[in-house]
Amino acid sequence: MTRATIYTRQSLDAAGEGAAVSRQLSACQELCDARGWTVDQVLSDNDVSATTGKRRPGFEALLASSPKRIVVWHTDRLVRLSKDLERVIDLGVNVHAVTAGHLDLSNPTGRAVAKTVTAWAQQEGEHKAERQVAANLQRAQRGQVLWTRRPFGFTRDGAKVRVVKSEAVEIRNAAKRVLKGASLASIVADWNARGITTSMGYR
Repeated sequence: MTRATIYTRQSLDAAGEGAAVSRQLSACQELCDARGWTVDQVLSDNDVSATTGKRRPGFEALLASSPKRIVVWHTDRLVRLSKDLERVIDLGVNVHAVTAGHLDLSNPTGRAVAKTVTAWAQQEGEHKAERQVAANLQRAQRGQVLWTRRPFGFTRDGAKVRVVKSEAVEIRNAAKRVLKGASLASIVADWNARGITTSMGYR
């Protein structure tokens, strides 16, 4: 019986619905069904980037599970860093992608192709980060503000940012207390006791 492990990943899921990983799973399952492969397990990392170096629980579980073969929607869902590809190569199994074909990691040529593809993916990720930093700096220099969640202590009227005085007082007082040795936990407990909420209304 031919067995396979499906791995899915989405870098950003602001809604927390897992829609992208669900679509990936359906496509991967169709590939397995078409080839007569039995899916041993499905592992996933939702709302987790593969370029920051942050630990991916699903990816780590995949490496530890001794898979017979790996099925992904696209190879960049599995790896975008060369160091992660090397860990996959060490497994000695092949990777099958719905939209990117088959990576044969059992021979030098296949491994060279995989390394090239991953190197380009890593380069694009690094360039994207550079573009984001440059764009943020340019907006700051122009006095433009871009946020999706209001930071505590500030608000915005159109393009103009202003201080929320009541929140600013709490920030200053908390900073003074921390400098005098108070713990952050004690600050949080105090704010919760007095009903001070985050900019989203949470405690």
